[in-house]
Amino acid sequence: MYGPQPIGYSFGGEMFSVDSVHGGSAWGAGTFAGADGSRQPSDYELELARHQGKTFAATTLKLAA
Repeated sequence: MYGPQPIGYSFGGEMFSVDSVHGGSAWGAGTFAGADGSRQPSDYELELARHQGKTFAATTLKLAA
């Protein structure tokens, strides 16, 4: 597999929360930037991106071994 891999539902139940606007899904990290790009990623969106990076790195290390 090339590129970032889907994270599935490994990030937990907050992925389903509708209490705040946030990007990201079982397919991977994301953010809503707004039409002019002025919105910055939330702390939640950044943590989801870190989680995806860690998951990808762990898989890559297993394949390289």
